[in-house]
Amino acid sequence: MIESHAESQSELEQQCQQILGGLTDFEISHSVDFTSDSNTVATLWSIRKGMFPAVGAVREVGTTVIIEDVAFPVENLANGVRDLQGLFDKFGYTEAIIFGHALEGNLHFVFTQGFESDKEVARYGAFMDAVAELVAVKYQGSLKAEHGTGRNMAPYVELEWGQEAIA
Repeated sequence: MIESHAESQSELEQQCQQILGGLTDFEISHSVDFTSDSNTVATLWSIRKGMFPAVGAVREVGTTVIIEDVAFPVENLANGVRDLQGLFDKFGYTEAIIFGHALEGNLHFVFTQGFESDKEVARYGAFMDAVAELVAVKYQGSLKAEHGTGRNMAPYVELEWGQEAIA
C-alpha cells in the first residue's frame, strides 16, 4: 500500500505517476490502483494497522517481535527494499514484513527472533550487521528514520556517522 498526499489534484496525480514509474522494473503480482474513496482507504488502513499485530500473532512461542525503521534515499528505495528482502531470506526471517512511508524513503520492518541459544543470538547479530552495512554503507541511508536510536542500532552509530559522532 502506498499513500500519497498533495496540495492539489494535479500534484497528487503527478505523485501517483511517479510512484507507478518507480515500479516499472518490478514484477507486480497484483495491479496497483490508487483511490480516494473513503471506504476503500479506511479498509486499506485497517489492513495496514493490522500488519504488526499479525506478525506477533503467528510468532513461535518464546520469540520476540522486533520492529526497526530505516530510510533509503528515495531514488534507491526499490533496490533497497529488494536487498532488505534478500537479507530476510538469507537469514531465515520468513515471516518478516516491510511497510512505511515510501515517498520519504522511510521503512519499518518487523520480524520475530528467538534468543534462547547462542546460535540464534549470532544469527540476529549477523543480520543486524548486514542491515547496517546495507542501509548506512551501500545506500548511504539512515539506520533510524523516524524513531530514536535504541539498543539494536546503537552499536552502528559510528558506522553510519563516523568516529566524530561518538567522540
